[in-house]
Amino acid sequence: MKIVIVNKHRDDALGGSELQCDFIASELVKRGCEVFYIAPDGNQKNYNREYKVIPCKEDGSEILNHILKVKPDVVYWRFNKNYFHASVKELKAKNIPIIFAASHIKDLKPWVFNDGRNFRDKIKNIFKHRLEHNGFKYVDAVTVNNEEFLSKISFDKKIFVQNGMIEDSVPFSWENPYCVWVANIKYRKRPELFVKAAEEFEDKGLDFLMIGDIHQHSYNWIAEKKKTLSNFYYLGPKSIKEVNGILKRSEFHVHTCTPEGFPNIFIQAWLQKKASITYSYDPSNLIQDKKFGFCSENKWYTFTEHIELLFNDKKKREVFGENAYNYASNTFKIEKSVDALQKLIEDIRLSNS
Repeated sequence: MKIVIVNKHRDDALGGSELQCDFIASELVKRGCEVFYIAPDGNQKNYNREYKVIPCKEDGSEILNHILKVKPDVVYWRFNKNYFHASVKELKAKNIPIIFAASHIKDLKPWVFNDGRNFRDKIKNIFKHRLEHNGFKYVDAVTVNNEEFLSKISFDKKIFVQNGMIEDSVPFSWENPYCVWVANIKYRKRPELFVKAAEEFEDKGLDFLMIGDIHQHSYNWIAEKKKTLSNFYYLGPKSIKEVNGILKRSEFHVHTCTPEGFPNIFIQAWLQKKASITYSYDPSNLIQDKKFGFCSENKWYTFTEHIELLFNDKKKREVFGENAYNYASNTFKIEKSVDALQKLIEDIRLSNS
């Protein structure tokens, strides 16, 4: 069976959805599928993968032409709604089944209002996003990585496919106790909240380590030590195994991002037996309901109180970490993700035959 995956590749732009697509592609190849990964804005000469990577311009016509050349049995589209409507309309006309994989809550909304843009670009983007949303008329199924999103989709064929993650780690050492924040650094991740929290603990013996690639120039100051604090350290981007190693030695994980899909970093932290303190986003209320840490519900005083409480209570850290690990190790397996996806593909092919 030929399967096309459409998304940026993790070797070009390491983000959550790119990581998941790489895991899925590799596992599908192990199961005997022929996988073609079409990577918009791809710029590597050698991706060195078991599956075929096809780098192309970030252009709707280019993406579509490469899909049509492959003549796949199904397309797994995880590139948000970029160039979505025109592409899937044409694929539907060619009787090629399409699965849309939602990576973010915005993928499921017809109207999206983005912050951080000038007014003209913001208005233009709102209507562009609405047009792309019409592409859902042509897809055969929708997957979500956060189960609570199922209720937000008025679509006949929709399923929950959880993310998967690896536990392997690279050893890491650090002199002082520390907490860790991990994400690509941009507006909606709110890294400034982590730096602000570090200021509250500058003389309390807790270091704050930040990991991630700076995606917006307005955050370049984070990389300048003279502009930050004595207990704040920016480590730059790291590989998944390096992140796992840093998490493994940490006291706990801190999250400040706005609502999205199901952030990989939660899974990584939990698989390293680390509790999470999240400023506002608790996917499916797992952190609060299953006692994996704390959700501060957008309250600054509560957020810093939670950090101090967990820092000073080793027993609570251990209990939360064990709870998180027991759940994550049985839930977020790459094999489980691909089991669900394969069944969906088979159901679609059967219904289309």
